[in-house]
Amino acid sequence: MIPLRHSIQRAVSLFLFPVLLCSAITLPAAGTAEAAPPYDALRAKWKEVLTGGENIDLSVPEITAKIQAIETTAAGYQSTLKRGTDRNTCKCLWPVSAAELPNRSYIFQSYDRLKALALAYTTQGSSLRGDGMLKTDILEALDWLNANRFNGAKPGTGSSQWWYSEIGAPLRLGEIMVMLYDELTPQQIAAYTAAIDYNSPISYSPVEEYKYMAANRVWRSIVHALRGITGESADKMIQARDGLSDVTPGRSGEYNVFAYTEDGDGFYKDGSFIQHGKFAYNGGYGTSLLKDLSDVMYLLQGTEWEVTDPQRANVWKWVSDSFEPLLYRTGLMMDMVRGREVARYNFQDGAAGHKATSAIIRLSLIAPDAEAARFKSLVKSLVSGDDGFYADASIEMIGRAAALVKDPAVPARGDISYNKLFPRMARAVHVRPGFGYGISMFSNNVANFENNFELRRGWYTGSGMTYTYTADKEQYSDSFWATVDYSRLPGTTVDTKPRTLNVTESVYVNTDRRVGGVSDGQFGIVGMGLTAPGASGTSLTGKKAWFLFDDEVVALGTDIQLDDTEPFNVETIVDNRKLSAAGDNALTVNGSARLPALGSQETLTGVTWAHLAGHVPNSDIGYYFPGTPVTLNASRLARTGKWGDQNLNAKPSPDIPYTRNYATLWFDHGVSPDHASYQYVTLPNKTARQTAGYAARPDIRILANTPKIQAVRERKLGITGAIIWSEEGASAAGITCSTTAAILIREMDDGLVVSVADLTRSGGGVIEISLNERAAGILETPSGITVSNTSPTIRFKVDTTGSEGRSIQVKFQRKS
Repeated sequence: MIPLRHSIQRAVSLFLFPVLLCSAITLPAAGTAEAAPPYDALRAKWKEVLTGGENIDLSVPEITAKIQAIETTAAGYQSTLKRGTDRNTCKCLWPVSAAELPNRSYIFQSYDRLKALALAYTTQGSSLRGDGMLKTDILEALDWLNANRFNGAKPGTGSSQWWYSEIGAPLRLGEIMVMLYDELTPQQIAAYTAAIDYNSPISYSPVEEYKYMAANRVWRSIVHALRGITGESADKMIQARDGLSDVTPGRSGEYNVFAYTEDGDGFYKDGSFIQHGKFAYNGGYGTSLLKDLSDVMYLLQGTEWEVTDPQRANVWKWVSDSFEPLLYRTGLMMDMVRGREVARYNFQDGAAGHKATSAIIRLSLIAPDAEAARFKSLVKSLVSGDDGFYADASIEMIGRAAALVKDPAVPARGDISYNKLFPRMARAVHVRPGFGYGISMFSNNVANFENNFELRRGWYTGSGMTYTYTADKEQYSDSFWATVDYSRLPGTTVDTKPRTLNVTESVYVNTDRRVGGVSDGQFGIVGMGLTAPGASGTSLTGKKAWFLFDDEVVALGTDIQLDDTEPFNVETIVDNRKLSAAGDNALTVNGSARLPALGSQETLTGVTWAHLAGHVPNSDIGYYFPGTPVTLNASRLARTGKWGDQNLNAKPSPDIPYTRNYATLWFDHGVSPDHASYQYVTLPNKTARQTAGYAARPDIRILANTPKIQAVRERKLGITGAIIWSEEGASAAGITCSTTAAILIREMDDGLVVSVADLTRSGGGVIEISLNERAAGILETPSGITVSNTSPTIRFKVDTTGSEGRSIQVKFQRKS
């Protein structure tokens, strides 16, 4: 990665002046006789977004490194470009197999490579800028594509590869036209815009409505905007704006990008983002939506087509609710919300996080002052100390981000502590200054994983997979997804039945509705009724719960059963952690070093605690096993895999083997277990000595771990949490609940705060709760809660109608 040098701070003001000047351009008002059309200014504005503009400071190392990368990429594509007779013989611009040639994805790929060439040709400081041979190559290739593959008569609509011809290719062509506008003839502009119009028309059939939701709709909007400024079409500019709000004349159905949804694709009020109907995608399609939406809003701002939808204010909320909680410290986007994109070797969690960070920077240019200030503070915190951002960012964003880091008037947000649940997409996140912890589940609404030729072995990524983030920024990147054992993902409880690879095996929802939890914003509890995912699975069932306290996460499992006639072992994976290149991270169990060498595996008995050393400071992980000492399996293995094993679209080198080392800890519940259980505590960032001390005097006590109720007490925090699984209710540790629910009780100096949620998210019913506590009064009671008694016990009812798993809180006064 490129180090951020002080030179970028000295030069940033020089670089940023023209960028900020461009963003502040006042475009002519509509309807004035003297006003010139705004298209020239808009093209200049967007060209600056793509290339960085004419006044970038070439003394800044990060900028020159970016330009060198642009040159290298372009040189590679130019050297392999087919010309003349070779082009006519293969009917292609770049070498491709006969099977791939007819695909619309090849059209998109060709435009994508031509964009790289155009970027090198137009970027200030590039050795290829204004190169005559490169210009000829680009223009001849554009004309060839227009004549043979992408024009006003083909490829048309109706293909299963519709995205490439209706969104991908028009988007890339529009960007190329912006960069090369002054080099194009009127005839070329007319021909290229006709191709865009034919393949991405303003109107479309109601039967195609499903294709243009959420991120796809925003992509389409920016296609129209670029078409509008290159073809100087007011109709297209109107469509770019109105398509976001679904007010296009003659349209059927209703879909507003800015509005929260209650079903299907889009943003939900709990912070969830769903794409393709059943997949958690904040860090994938959601990030693309945010980036492109911020871009098109920025482009249109100050024009007669500026976005004025009253619901645009929701975008500012999305940053806080749907993205900030999932961006860990230096901008890593948590993989549990990236879907099948985790299987893309060139787009790992850092790159996804940097894309979201760039979108937030863009929003800071157009948001109201208060929101803009908050976004800048967040960006400063994410980018400071993260040199990787500058390696991934565009030239324009390098300057903008560096300016925020340098600006003393912008305070960094800094580390914060929070707990957030996303009931609609079955995810939970728990963050403290030293670590982050994520939980990925699947429910009746959210499928276990998305395959579609990528993430082919993602069978258990929704079966309670846990992610422990520390200062080890490459734990889940650096070929983790190419080499990890997909049958032993951290946190999961799985059977050992062999799974088959099937490109369509992904859309399996949980037949158990009990998936959710409760949170008070700082602490939380999550529970999942477990079923084996997929038609090729087994009858495996169980109940899993996580108690997310301060510096510890308590994991409980109960009622684990497998009744198949064909016997299979069942395992719960405590952790599966990527090690150093040498694979020699110390594993300490009950004070003794174990499994010192790669290739070793052992069954450990009488285990009370274990500790795995990290390979960078502040990345150790401790594990405590409460109750009777347990038998634990452990291995230290080198694993070799290829990206092509997980992703059939992996290019350019899907068959290169990668080897990474892993330490794995797991419980073996035996063959066809009957009511098996487990309990363990994860202690991120604790040393071996601290882990031993915690095990000798733990802060937590397991109150219940039965098929009806799981409950834990955190004595230092004064918190008691419970998951009630039974529809008939259950009691434990002074808590009695009438039905399935999640309950969090927190003792405060000024009262007792009780948070309750419907674990089934069914949106109806009443939960009756009795606590073996005495209250002097009621401090806060939201609608939906009815208190019937405060002494000698507390009794109240919670009406969960319409709550959809949301936490409902009541506060009692404990002392008079």
